[in-house]
Amino acid sequence: MSNPFDKFKAKTKKVTISSLGCDVTIKEPTVSETQSFYASLAKEDGTFDVSKLFDAKVQKIADCMIEPKMTVEELRSLSNEASEALNEIYEAIEGNGVLEEGN
Repeated sequence: MSNPFDKFKAKTKKVTISSLGCDVTIKEPTVSETQSFYASLAKEDGTFDVSKLFDAKVQKIADCMIEPKMTVEELRSLSNEASEALNEIYEAIEGNGVLEEGN
């Protein structure tokens, strides 16, 4: 008997990042990664601290970009010119919900 939760395993997808001129492989964020993203933004009063948004996005990219694999430190050390590519990757991860199964 197969596990009924198998249908919820994070799917991967290759996406073209125009500002890089190449494809990267990303995966859907897990429940834990999504919870960590929101927890990193939460203030004690229940509102979000938008000043932490960039750090939270970089963490999500590091968690969800499969190829090339980069750490938070590596991503943060890129020049500011990488911002457009990072935004494209983040938007692809957030996408419109379910990613198609990739290679």
